[in-house]
Amino acid sequence: MEQFKKDWANDELVAEICTRLYNYLEDPANRLDHFSFYHLANATRLNDDKRLSKALQYLSSPRCEVLTQIFFYFDIDESWEFESADMIDFFKEGRFAHPRTGAVMNLDAISVAFAIGKHFLEARQKL
Repeated sequence: MEQFKKDWANDELVAEICTRLYNYLEDPANRLDHFSFYHLANATRLNDDKRLSKALQYLSSPRCEVLTQIFFYFDIDESWEFESADMIDFFKEGRFAHPRTGAVMNLDAISVAFAIGKHFLEARQKL
């Protein structure tokens, strides 16, 4: 957690959010399959979506791997998960094809969530 303070020396609140999320996720009872932005916001007990977004990007980065970003598309009674590489292509195009029908869809139909990253998964395997 000292790394958070060092990396975010210019924004102590982002460092604090990272620390709070790390402490929250360190408890195995809090490790769900997926976390929404708002679930993680509630875990920090702070109200700063902009800085929370920065912290989540950082914690999902290859530098930390505390979290991993996941992308979903929900349709009536089906859902699909997209890989990060798919999302890069989608962002370049500005749209994506519906996984079943092929219809052109807007990117705002995709939901972002988070899952436990390599950092905690590797720690779990060592137990």
